Amino acid sequence: MRGEIQDKLHFRTRADDYLQYAPMAGWVGLSLAGAPGRSTPLDRAGIALLAHGLTTVLVLSLKQITHELRPDGSDSYSFPSGHTALAFTGAGLLDREFGRVSPLIPIGGYAVATSTGLLRMTNDKHWVSDVLVGAGIGLLSAEVAYHVYPWLKRKFVRRKPAMH
Repeated sequence: MRGEIQDKLHFRTRADDYLQYAPMAGWVGLSLAGAPGRSTPLDRAGIALLAHGLTTVLVLSLKQITHELRPDGSDSYSFPSGHTALAFTGAGLLDREFGRVSPLIPIGGYAVATSTGLLRMTNDKHWVSDVLVGAGIGLLSAEVAYHVYPWLKRKFVRRKPAMH
């Protein structure tokens, strides 16, 4: 597949270096604009931090463990695609937080995240498996964050005692 992609498409772009942040930028923009999400702004920030933390730990750990050579031979940190993981983390957060506002929001997020993964392959930086696993890590991290955050909040956030 790699050879076919490179034989048919003779261009390189850095768009994927920027597109990876677009779903999260949309999430931030909607949050700042006051779009009605499913969480409070403070909880939203906590969920996003947790999701991105999980993504980062999983991606960097797997890169260190696997040492997969990139298709272009530039280094041995191909697996999984961090750009794709980050893009899908943002898309998953957009979907969970603002999907009820409009179906176009998650569609746009996932389209940009998918484009990021496709461009990583087109630019000869990742194999298909790298991109698919990166997408899975991003989606899983967003989903886990929404399930774990309420527990973490109950466990670590102290409530002010009621005034009598």
